[in-house]
Amino acid sequence: MTRHGFRFLLCLAIFSQACSGCEDQTGTTPDGSDFGMDAGQDMPTDLPVPDSGTDQDQPDSDQTDMGADAEPDAETCESACGSDCCEATEECVQDACLPICEGTRCGASDELCCEGADVCIFDACLAPGQECQSSFECPDGEYCEPTLAACIPKDAINVVCEYRPPVGVFTPSPEQHFPGIERNGNFYSGSLTAPTVADVDGDGMPEVVVQLYRGSLSGAMLVVLNGEDFSLVAAGAVEELIPNTSGLAVGNVDTSTPELEIVGTAVEGGIALYRVNPADQTITRIWHNNEGALGNFDYEGAPTLADLDGDGVPEIIAGFSVLDANGAIWNGLNGGPAGAQNSGSGMTVAVDIDRVADDQGNFHPEIVAGNRVMKLDGTMLWDQSANFGDGYPAVADLDGDGLPEIAAVGQGSLRVFSHDGTLVFGPIDLPGGGQGGPPTIADFDGDGQREISAAGRGQYTVFDPACTGDTPDPTLCPGGGQGEGILWTVTVQDISSSRTGSSVFDFDGDGRAEVVYNDECFLRVFDGITGAVLFETANSTRTGAEMPIVVDVDADFNAEIVVVGNNDQIARDNCETNFPNYPVGGTAGVFVFGDANDNWVSTRRVWNQHPFHITNIQDNGTVPAAPILHYQNPVTNSFRLNVQPDGVFNAPDLTISGVEIRNPTCGESVTVEIAVTVTNAGSLGVGAGTPVSVTATNGQGESVDVADVTTSAALLPSQSETILITWTVPAGWDAADFTIDGVVDPDGTINECDDANNSGSGATSAGGLTFDDLKITNLDVDDVTCSIGTVTITFAIQNDGAMPVPQDLPIVVEALRGATVIPIETVRTSAALQPGGTESFTVTWSTPASLIASSYDVRVSIDPNGEVTACSTDSQTEPGQCLPLQ
Repeated sequence: MTRHGFRFLLCLAIFSQACSGCEDQTGTTPDGSDFGMDAGQDMPTDLPVPDSGTDQDQPDSDQTDMGADAEPDAETCESACGSDCCEATEECVQDACLPICEGTRCGASDELCCEGADVCIFDACLAPGQECQSSFECPDGEYCEPTLAACIPKDAINVVCEYRPPVGVFTPSPEQHFPGIERNGNFYSGSLTAPTVADVDGDGMPEVVVQLYRGSLSGAMLVVLNGEDFSLVAAGAVEELIPNTSGLAVGNVDTSTPELEIVGTAVEGGIALYRVNPADQTITRIWHNNEGALGNFDYEGAPTLADLDGDGVPEIIAGFSVLDANGAIWNGLNGGPAGAQNSGSGMTVAVDIDRVADDQGNFHPEIVAGNRVMKLDGTMLWDQSANFGDGYPAVADLDGDGLPEIAAVGQGSLRVFSHDGTLVFGPIDLPGGGQGGPPTIADFDGDGQREISAAGRGQYTVFDPACTGDTPDPTLCPGGGQGEGILWTVTVQDISSSRTGSSVFDFDGDGRAEVVYNDECFLRVFDGITGAVLFETANSTRTGAEMPIVVDVDADFNAEIVVVGNNDQIARDNCETNFPNYPVGGTAGVFVFGDANDNWVSTRRVWNQHPFHITNIQDNGTVPAAPILHYQNPVTNSFRLNVQPDGVFNAPDLTISGVEIRNPTCGESVTVEIAVTVTNAGSLGVGAGTPVSVTATNGQGESVDVADVTTSAALLPSQSETILITWTVPAGWDAADFTIDGVVDPDGTINECDDANNSGSGATSAGGLTFDDLKITNLDVDDVTCSIGTVTITFAIQNDGAMPVPQDLPIVVEALRGATVIPIETVRTSAALQPGGTESFTVTWSTPASLIASSYDVRVSIDPNGEVTACSTDSQTEPGQCLPLQ
């Protein structure tokens, strides 16, 4: 052993072969010829000359033409595997011969092979289902696994691992801000319309589509932003500005291509279709129609997309006017006049209200406004316009009978109609006055019933039909309400339009929706039960009918708030006057807020239009030909609320399942290989790039950082990855006890069901590092007559150390004649050499003619170049001789 006593052993065994009775021939001639024969000396005439000799200039190689032939003892085994020998159709897996697997090994003992796209989850091979972005797209009994972007069966996950965000804890943080865009010396930064979000260009990342204007009443420019980093994807031409007050819709209108189009208005009036060109960052207007009532469709309205006739191609709805995908007035179902009607409120929605099939047995939606419902033949299903003015509609099942109600806000009040037009709730005047903005419908108080919310001039209110009478049921009207039909109302400021929109979302997944609303001065999130402010940040706007939306804008599987602002003078003045500490100059542009701790639950990556309900659009932006009736499913029975998908609480459980210290190497410094295994024992996959921190601590408590590394691949539930790190051991530590500690997700950025098991350790054996101790034993060169040039060399390799040595360890066999080295053969171990293990070898060598009558040594070296594992020298010499001719 070397001076420290801890090194790999580079083992050399030398066997001396001498020719007894021959002339004493040592050294070489001055020109190095004939391996010690005198220059010009002839070979003895009575010795046979082999046919395969080479000179000393033969290059070193694994197979020389000297005739060497080496075989391990198991010479008939093509693939040694522990004590077995694998067939040609098998491979060695954990010391067992198994059929060759071209895919992924799986099973408790790796006995399964997952072929093709199949994945291994909890020791079973699984074929992923249809592609998805959220569980909303998956069949019943399946959920969307984010790392696969595919649906898998829920019962394939045989653990319960959930992360439930702390209820009522809100830590919003700004994530993105797009301040505006400069064109021709003008800066376009303000917005008065709701943003929309969808994967417009089909790259897998959502885009944000907004319109930005440069002055209070000037035209607006269409702008498309990358949802992850807010880089510019495209912008419209200055020559094709659009009105800054009417909204947008996004979807796959031209179904001949998968890309999505933008539906908006044109500055000269009417509806237009726009296409995004990411290659040159432009937006092109495809068609425009301002016929009849369409020419007046402008102020605070928004188009709607729906496939009215179920033919797979959507129509565009603007009030009660309808266009086909090519921009022509739609002829209506069966040639009716539906397409040429008045634009109405400017914000209608398409929902099947009456559930009456046509002559072919197909169901079709109606077009719903705030005081009437139009059938697709142009006639009215019902009409309350004689009793009530128009308003913004929202549709859901409010009383639990499986049929829809229509909540309408406008003209200063809320009223609710049944599916047949009967007034069933209200009208209730809006607290604080004002026109009233587009309503939302959700379960705000967790009672299983649906409530309605809307903004007015001076108050934001949640209306609850259960909060009626002198003593409302406290389980349905927590706190007893704040007036007839009102759950709660809070003070806001919307002097300018008094018809601003809002959206709702259950951020913590507790079954109670929160309100997201921006008045003239602040973006706020209100508690659904009480109206308490959970979050408030300054964001100025002169207000139109715009609203914040909640969507997974950056595809990180957490919800974000996307909101626009403008710093028009009317907003700046009102806010700075009423709130002394308000930011001077207001705010403008597009903003994204997320939770600082990623506690907001996941949701879909799409919000494609102002009158949004969950089933009106697919995650990929296609418009369904036969949409699910959202009001008949408790999960989707809402309006202007994005969905929490199935499995919303599924979570990973990251652990360090193993830490090994392997293969110490020698030299002036000692290096080791550290193997850290990360396992996901949870019910949800995690993407590649998960951080892992590795440190080392010796027996005296001294700690050093080893490495900060990341996983290289996604980890599905039950999957593991082993990360290999090469580390130089501090001086003196090779003879001291020390421990390697690994921690996965050290900063706790990933929400897990159990974050107390993220660490694991591995230690050296008592006394410090244990090095391999390899020896050559039983070296023998057979005695042969000096007239025969074939020599048989036998030896064994023995691992006397405490660590296994990898397969394919090279052993070099050479002949030595004085200072000259003659390659014989390089052989390799056929399997890993376990502690205490031995492997024997036989090498047959046809000596060159010049050595037949000479003395020479045979040397065997283990890994002399340090290819696998070698450190120090251990040599031995045994005498040998050739027998003279008798």
